[in-house]
Amino acid sequence: MRSLRPRLRRSHLMIQVFCLVVSPLVFAAGDVAQEEARLKSAYLFNFGKFIQWPEGEATNLRYCILGAPKVYNYLKEADGRKLNNKTLEVVELTSKATVSSCNLVYASPELLQTLPSWQYSNTVLVTDKTNNRQSPAVIEFVVINDKLQFTVNLSLARQLEITISATLLKLAIQDQSETQK
Repeated sequence: MRSLRPRLRRSHLMIQVFCLVVSPLVFAAGDVAQEEARLKSAYLFNFGKFIQWPEGEATNLRYCILGAPKVYNYLKEADGRKLNNKTLEVVELTSKATVSSCNLVYASPELLQTLPSWQYSNTVLVTDKTNNRQSPAVIEFVVINDKLQFTVNLSLARQLEITISATLLKLAIQDQSETQK
């Protein structure tokens, strides 16, 4: 029995050392994900200041979040605020069927793949950059040198009759689809 105790003590010690080494890495990764979600929600809120949708009777500007609960939780804090004289309404989508009632949709790339053909008139789709060359997104987030940035597909915005201000376009990084034309 005595020979088992030193092994158990060593095992416990190794587990404790492992936890001490790994836990800061896990928390750091969690902090990065939280910070990225916070930044994305701030970007999304501010995009509404620089995007002009076709005039309609709606008094609300509806932002829908699909598959990104952390982004939704941060953006929900802005629910009810005014953007371009319209009241912001933030909705977490559980069904892709309700996407067409949104002015702006932020969808995780995983759920974006499940959406049917994305051509909802007057809806700005925002997602994270993927390797998909034919992305249906008007705006895509991309991390470059540990900085969250975004691209704008201006030709798609024009097709959807969405006007994006020059100020927002200056902040965007160069969209490859625009440079190839």
